Amino acid sequence: MVTADDAYCLKNNDNLYPDLFDKFEDGMRLDNTGMTRLAGMRLPGYYSRWHLKAYWNITRSWRGRKFDRILTFAEPMISHVLGLWLKKKYKCPWIAFFSDPWVDNPFKRLSRFKRTLNEYCEKKVMEQVDMAVFTCPEALQFYVRKYPFLQSKATFIEHAFDESLYEDVVAKNPDEIVIRHIGALYGERDPSLFLEAIQKELRSREASGIRVTFETIGFVEEDIEKKIARILTDACSTLKVVMRKTVSYRESLRLMKQADLLVAVDMQHEDNIFLMSKLIDYLGAGRPVLAIAPKSGATIRIMRKVGGWVIAPHDIESMKKCVKEILDSALDGTLVSCRPSANEVHEYSITKQIGKLEQIIEKEYAPLQNLKAVVNRAL
Repeated sequence: MVTADDAYCLKNNDNLYPDLFDKFEDGMRLDNTGMTRLAGMRLPGYYSRWHLKAYWNITRSWRGRKFDRILTFAEPMISHVLGLWLKKKYKCPWIAFFSDPWVDNPFKRLSRFKRTLNEYCEKKVMEQVDMAVFTCPEALQFYVRKYPFLQSKATFIEHAFDESLYEDVVAKNPDEIVIRHIGALYGERDPSLFLEAIQKELRSREASGIRVTFETIGFVEEDIEKKIARILTDACSTLKVVMRKTVSYRESLRLMKQADLLVAVDMQHEDNIFLMSKLIDYLGAGRPVLAIAPKSGATIRIMRKVGGWVIAPHDIESMKKCVKEILDSALDGTLVSCRPSANEVHEYSITKQIGKLEQIIEKEYAPLQNLKAVVNRAL
């Protein structure tokens, strides 16, 4: 295994899997240093200097070794460029896992030159890879439309949660509803309209004594922070907003389990091909979930399947109705019964998904035999 030296999610994240590195015959941790002209310009990506160093170290330190498979995981996409080189060098099957879109990622602002270079790299990777694995059928469909030749060598494995990482719930104040959003809030991922709906509903029922704490855990973009601050200037006494810094992954799971309601704010593109890994973590927590998401895409598909509230990003009336339902359920003690279906949620557990991964790696890394039928079933 080869990873960046700053791969904190593997090394230092509360020892999620303390024996992980022991399971590998050999491994390298390489920092992102070393200069080349292209690396200094961050071409084609931020870790360009890392993949050059990685290729040199792999081919030098593991000279003469034979490999059964090459597996590359991205983001960062430069990992797949490294895979392209290693495929040519070692001539063994190569499986590439894509967590996000590459050139078509709306969060990446590329200059014309960088876009052209990344388009070239993306196409080369898609042409040479033996198996491309995406995180949801929506992403798979998108890339098969873009590169029709992928139909014979592409599949998807959705994100999974690990039941063993969640701690037991600690009792909390029954007179307070804790609503949490865990993860970064930026751009279109903006909960301010939902927060306004909570405030208006609370103001109309102040005599009920119900109190709500709305917490954000993670980075909050300055513009969104200002919107929340403006709402709080006129906040009712029964609403409290807490903005906390990023916490470790394990701590985030603990906070999920202790919440009364978990909020997921998705991108607002109608052709959204992202699957939020945080949404799957929410399902593993077994708490009620509300998703603010467009009318198509992975989020609404999963929420319809498992159960929970889904609101379109700018549907004010639906937000008001949803908030009323949530507070009514909290008052009569039935909010906990609104959590997603345990049977449907189990489909996203690591014990269920690991079999699909093993099939891809250990068997013939064969593509889905009837891609259209499988995708339609998932959708």
